Amino acid sequence: MSIHGNDSYVNYKYEFNSQTPFVCLLICVTLSTACLVGRMAKIYCSKPMNGTKQVFKAFFMMATANFLFSFFDNLTFRIPSTGILTSWCASIEPNVYLAWIYIFQLFSAYWSLLFALLFSIVRVIIYAQPLSNEKIFKWLFPVYTIFSILFPAFTVFFLYTAKGYCRQWKWPYSFGAVFISYTDTIGDIRNDFIYFTLSMFIPIMIVVLNITLIFLGNQWAKKIKNGSNIFKAENVKTLYYTTIAMILPFAAHGTMAICGWLFPSVSGFVVVLRSPITELGEFAVPLIYTLTTPMFKWKKNNSVASAFITIQKI
Repeated sequence: MSIHGNDSYVNYKYEFNSQTPFVCLLICVTLSTACLVGRMAKIYCSKPMNGTKQVFKAFFMMATANFLFSFFDNLTFRIPSTGILTSWCASIEPNVYLAWIYIFQLFSAYWSLLFALLFSIVRVIIYAQPLSNEKIFKWLFPVYTIFSILFPAFTVFFLYTAKGYCRQWKWPYSFGAVFISYTDTIGDIRNDFIYFTLSMFIPIMIVVLNITLIFLGNQWAKKIKNGSNIFKAENVKTLYYTTIAMILPFAAHGTMAICGWLFPSVSGFVVVLRSPITELGEFAVPLIYTLTTPMFKWKKNNSVASAFITIQKI
C-alpha cells in the first residue's frame, strides 16, 4: 500500500520502537565487517605472500560487494522500517531519486552474488591448475569484473523509467514501518526473474565448487610429501564454515524474492529473518579467516611460512 499523500502517514510522528535498535545493531555488524576486512587488507598489504594474491583479491572484491549491498539494503528496507522517514516520505511526490536507491540495491545484490561465485572459482582454479593459474587469472579477473558490473545494468532495464515511493510493510511490522518501492516501470514489469534464478543457482554452485576444492586438496595431500600438512582437517572445517556463511545470505535473498512474488502477505516476515542472516553471514566469512589464518590472527610473532601454507590451503 502506497503512503503517498495519506494524511495518516503525513502526520505520523516517529517514536522509539523495537525496530530501531534492531536496525542499529545490524548497521553495527556491517561496520564491524568493514573494519575486519580493512584490518585484513592492511595486514596483507604490509606482508604480501606469494600465491595468495589472487585469493585475497577475489575475497576483497566479494567483501566490497557485500558492503555495498548492506549499505543500499539499509537505505531501501531497514532504515525506513523504523518509521523515522515515514512522514517525510508520505509528503513528497514519487520521484526518480528513490527509484535509483532501489536500483542500486538491486545492482549491489547482483554484485554480491557474482563476486561470491568468483571467490569460490578462484580457490578451485588454484588447485585445479597449479602451474597455469596465473595465465587464467590474467583474463579471468578483468573479463569477469566487467561482466559482473555491467550485467545488472541490462537485467534491471525495466526500472529506468520508474519512480520511487514508500509503501507500508505488512505483518509483523507495525503502522509507520515503510520501505522504498517503485512504479511506472517499462512494460509494467514488477519482478526481476533473472535475479530470482541466480539467487537460487549461485549458492548451489558455491557448494559444488567448495566440494570440488576439498576433493582437489585431498588429492594434493596424497601426491605431495608430507601432504597432510598441506590440507589439514581444521582447514577442511574452515572451508565448511565459510561455505555455509556464504550460502545463507543468498538463500535468504532468494527466499525473500520468491515469497514476495508468490506470497506478498508474508514478505515482511521474510525480511525480518533475512536481514540478520545476511549481516551475520557476511560478518562470519572474514571472521573465520581471521580466527583460522595465522597471518590474520590477533597474536604476535606469526610464522610467515605458516601463513603462506594456511592461506594456500583455503
